[in-house]
Amino acid sequence: MPRLSTRPLHLLAVATATLLVAGFTGYAYQAWRATRGRASAEMQHITELFSQVTRDELRLHESVLRVLGRRMLDLAVEKEPERAREDLDDLARLHPVIAGYGVARPDGQLLIVSGIPPGRPLPNLLEQPQSAATFRLALEHRHLVPGRTYRFGLLDAWLIPLRLAIRDAQQAPRLVLALGLAIEHPEFSWRHVPLRTGMRILLVRDDGYLQFAYPVAHQEMARLYASPLPRAELERVREAARHPDRTYSYADALLSARRLPRYGLTAVTRLDAAIPRQAWQREMAVPSGIFGVMLLLMYGLYRVATAFEQRLDEERHRHIEELRYQAQHDSLTTLPNRTLANDRLMHSLQRARRTGRLVGVLLLDLDNFKR
Repeated sequence: MPRLSTRPLHLLAVATATLLVAGFTGYAYQAWRATRGRASAEMQHITELFSQVTRDELRLHESVLRVLGRRMLDLAVEKEPERAREDLDDLARLHPVIAGYGVARPDGQLLIVSGIPPGRPLPNLLEQPQSAATFRLALEHRHLVPGRTYRFGLLDAWLIPLRLAIRDAQQAPRLVLALGLAIEHPEFSWRHVPLRTGMRILLVRDDGYLQFAYPVAHQEMARLYASPLPRAELERVREAARHPDRTYSYADALLSARRLPRYGLTAVTRLDAAIPRQAWQREMAVPSGIFGVMLLLMYGLYRVATAFEQRLDEERHRHIEELRYQAQHDSLTTLPNRTLANDRLMHSLQRARRTGRLVGVLLLDLDNFKR
């Protein structure tokens, strides 16, 4: 019986499966890189947009405070604070995002705050832990200085205080003007930066405290703004800010950051690391299904080839046994013939040589056997 082989079928199945695995792995890797690339580009765009919106917002308020400061000097607010109340209240009504304006002396004592009725005691900003450091910075610098975000009890609101020292002709500070941005107000511009699910924007101060975070639940604000970021998280932000054209990947998040050195702030976009993975998994759902079906087909081909080869082996074995039986037995009587006798004799002699035992041969002659 001619020998048939299924080896080509086995090789075809194994080679095809190997090519499928290699091709699918390459496709999956390229799809992951593309997904990460899109997420990175989107994050850098959001970071650039957020930093620009922040810069524009702060410049606008700085300009307003400079104009207002000149008006306060003209009104001699240091001596008669109430003369400025109408102007401050009107400005606060025009900009609902601004919780209020305030005017303080260089020694830190607030003279007037819009919305606070006359006669109510006002705090000294140099005596408040959350405002003392940035108040001193405002006295030292000639530009707007953001203070730490805090909850202002008199207005019952979370505010970002912005302070600007108003100087006389000799550049000596005469007044410090402040305004409070109500970060929970729905019209606050930083809250309108378009974000996808799992993304958060942050403003991080150079001292490590959060200036702003969105989205964030109201009940989280006290925890977020009361203490600086953990050292490891702050190092991540600073590392990302050193390379604003890159997106940094960590186990739990992707980070993109851009510095605003004039204001001592860093704009950060943070994306949960699970979001790109989920997008990649959705993109790979159909290719993975096709890959699985093709692997099953290759496995089926391999099993068919294996079963076919097993059947051929059984057929070959049966055919060989038939040929051996025919060679060693008489076709008429089916009795063992001389060939089988010689074979058994040779085996017996070989065993006798190994064991040292004797071999006996019995010859019988049957008369008239062929009749």
